Amino acid sequence: MSYSQELIHHIQSGDLATINELLKQAVANDADEDIYLLADSLFQLGFLQETKTVLHQLQLRHPQDDEIKVNLAEIAIEEGQDLQAIELLDQIEPTSAAYIQSLLVAADYYQTQGLPEVSESKLLEAKKMMPEEPIIHLALGELYYSMGKYTQATRWYSHLLEQGYSDMGGVSIKARLGSAYSASGDFEEATPYLNEATQDDEDIDTIFNLGLTYFQQEEFTRAIESFQRVISLDHGYTSVYPYLVEALLAEYRLDEAAQVIERGLALDQTNHSLYLVGAKVAIKQDQFTQARDYFQQAYQLNPNSETMILEYANFLMYSEDYVGAVAILEDALSNFDTDPQIYWLLGNAYNELEQFEQAREAFSQAYDFFAETDEFLLDYATFLQEDGQRERLREVVVRYLDIHPHDPEMTQLLQRLDDV
Repeated sequence: MSYSQELIHHIQSGDLATINELLKQAVANDADEDIYLLADSLFQLGFLQETKTVLHQLQLRHPQDDEIKVNLAEIAIEEGQDLQAIELLDQIEPTSAAYIQSLLVAADYYQTQGLPEVSESKLLEAKKMMPEEPIIHLALGELYYSMGKYTQATRWYSHLLEQGYSDMGGVSIKARLGSAYSASGDFEEATPYLNEATQDDEDIDTIFNLGLTYFQQEEFTRAIESFQRVISLDHGYTSVYPYLVEALLAEYRLDEAAQVIERGLALDQTNHSLYLVGAKVAIKQDQFTQARDYFQQAYQLNPNSETMILEYANFLMYSEDYVGAVAILEDALSNFDTDPQIYWLLGNAYNELEQFEQAREAFSQAYDFFAETDEFLLDYATFLQEDGQRERLREVVVRYLDIHPHDPEMTQLLQRLDDV
């Protein structure tokens, strides 16, 4: 057994007392082949300082070996020595056998630094030099996937499958390809790849993505099966619960949905999405007190969610709690740029409270956004009739009739306005 082999054996056995002495013996006495393998093993085991010691010794013996510089650059990146890493990589010429490897290390570094365009340029340069190298194809697919450029990502994942690779570097190519298609909105194309991936390996994230893909296609029964499979593998995967409830709700399986909400909230009482969908289920079951409680919990957890605010405000309006609706809507307006539907709801709420000046202002703000929306125009016309704003009322009625030219009530209203 060489000193290098003995050193690795000691590390794997947890015996670290003699590793420094063994390291000295290894670099002094072992063959270069063993020392190269030692450097790789130490790096994989996370012994960076010891790896550097070995690499520096190898560099003294083989100063022209640029692969050593690449390895030292990787360690420098791990240690946060960015400038040192870039300097080492820049020393490697395009004619070097290690140049492709240096480009891949640089691409990975720039991606982690939030510079994906620089990373892309490095990978495309590498691809130009080795157009059929699968590692480069995977790196491009992963980069584009991380950038949200899913259509471009599918090209490289598809190419890998065509080359016969179904798994590389711990990445399931079918799962990635299916996820990329799904994220790009091509759900039908995504489904078979995700299905195959979940048959090959019960990866919980892939099963969840399969369920989401079925959900987006409104195949709720299959979505439910996938989501339940996720829970059977890990009942603590709490992000699945709101989607499972939504799917059950779409299938009118209200009792099951309510049970899932209880189980999910028992695991995670900070999941505002679960409270929100719980309110929907409670409303369907005519349990309005429960619905209000769920809305209140969701609002406390995430008061800046516009979707939640709109649904909560609509519920309060339905419950004739106009004061409560105004409170959360005005709070939203004061805290962040908001969905114009909030002005619409405020107009109706203030009108119900007979606070007509505030209603007038809110409807006017909403009109800038919903001048072509028939439901809003009906609400605004109703308010304007009561408010006596004939000129604006006529304008709104005309807009409505542009959308529904044969509406008898609005036609008669326009005639009455013109007769005055």
